Amino acid sequence: MNWLRIFVLLSFTLFFRNSNAQNKIPLTDSIFHPDSIKGIIEVLAADSLEGRFTGSTGCMKAASFIADEFKKAGLKPLAGLDGFFMPFTNSKKNIVGAIRGRTKPDEIVIFSAHYDHVGTESTNPYPNAGGKGKISMGDTIYNGANDNASGTSAVISLAKYFVQQ
Repeated sequence: MNWLRIFVLLSFTLFFRNSNAQNKIPLTDSIFHPDSIKGIIEVLAADSLEGRFTGSTGCMKAASFIADEFKKAGLKPLAGLDGFFMPFTNSKKNIVGAIRGRTKPDEIVIFSAHYDHVGTESTNPYPNAGGKGKISMGDTIYNGANDNASGTSAVISLAKYFVQQ
């Protein structure tokens, strides 16, 4: 996971150097605003999604939310796909969006995020994952705010940024 941290740190360093001269508000401040990032995390980590266990109703709701966010960001579906959903098994889907290169229009930048999680105490196939403290406190949902929801929020924000560049 160190490569991911390095990527995120380098990305944010580069982004904070650019600004939107028309509004005198840095582009990064308008896209990487804590409230919008927090809002995405809160939706994805909500109890109503029941921990986003792979293939569950909550996971499918999360997938639809992410696809909507990709569309709002200005991403386009990959050629040959019906929307932003890319099946990888009969019941499981990745959410994938793309932007076409400006200087190299035959090339695309693809955005996708790992958004599922381990679900609830009853659906979690990894009994040692998710934190034992939750169960002792009566909370049986592994919301995955730091595992997947925050990373997906970063990917959505990066998509918004790159579409505007």
